[in-house]
Amino acid sequence: MSETLKNLETLVLACPVRQLRCLVKLDRPLLMQEQAHASLTTSLTGAFKTGLKKTCCERQQRGGCACSVSVNSQLQCSHPESCFAPWLYNPQHGTSLLPSVLLYAPAPPPDSEKLWVTLTLRGEIAHHQQNRVLMALEASGNPGIKYNSVNVGFRLMEVHSGEALNAQVWAQVLRAFPRNSLRIEFLTPFQPSHASASESVNIGTLTRWIVDASYNSARFSLADREVPGDHHPLALAMKETVAQTLQDSVRLLASQVHECQQGERRSKSNGGTYTLLGWEGHLDLSVRDIVLPWIANFALFGGSRHAQGRSRMRLWATID
Repeated sequence: MSETLKNLETLVLACPVRQLRCLVKLDRPLLMQEQAHASLTTSLTGAFKTGLKKTCCERQQRGGCACSVSVNSQLQCSHPESCFAPWLYNPQHGTSLLPSVLLYAPAPPPDSEKLWVTLTLRGEIAHHQQNRVLMALEASGNPGIKYNSVNVGFRLMEVHSGEALNAQVWAQVLRAFPRNSLRIEFLTPFQPSHASASESVNIGTLTRWIVDASYNSARFSLADREVPGDHHPLALAMKETVAQTLQDSVRLLASQVHECQQGERRSKSNGGTYTLLGWEGHLDLSVRDIVLPWIANFALFGGSRHAQGRSRMRLWATID
């Protein structure tokens, strides 16, 4: 491996990911009726992006926000050199780049006025801008979540911050546990970057998911650290290196997963609709220690950029 790729590997595997569990109080219970083209998480993400525009532009405190949303749904600032809002809103280094802030909210009980929201912060910029992210979430409570054509306001009540984690640290923890196998559990439906209807999950499928995650996380990490130049060639070389590392180092012992449909979504590119596919269940693997960092990287960065907080995973070291 070249020195450049070694440095990139270090950068990718050290990229921090932190989760914040936030309790918000709703103005009234949500009427969780089925609605087309949206979900609670997508509605909450829309409200959050409105909050970002209100609070995160550097010029907001100098007499007005300089940010505006372009036709391709990117946030642009006339003073980008000192504004983090576009990056937190939707990274601008390429439309296929993974988001730096993810939100996820499971449906609350029908009569509950409390909602738990999980915020996932990816990368150094989001990590250091945590206070701004929380300010944006608080600001998004007015007008609130638009669900079933009704705005439901909310107030931020509690924030529980987890430790920052990266793939290298997670791999070290897994190495320290005696294990016969490793289990990847999909806590929420896993949405691959490239989903194929009725695709069977085998070792080839899993390998593709892991190497896709290495490519996506490499591009993200380079952009997050503001490394100049075209990131695609380096990320592609990283992907090819990871694919070689995985050869004869991972065996699929058991696959207890099934495909699920998560409803229809509206396409911003052509105005049509598409069916959101995902996977539920778990996978049991036999892995060599050398690939543990890339398995952990898959758990942190796997899934489509459209997942919007879904594709949450957990790794288990299992003993028969």
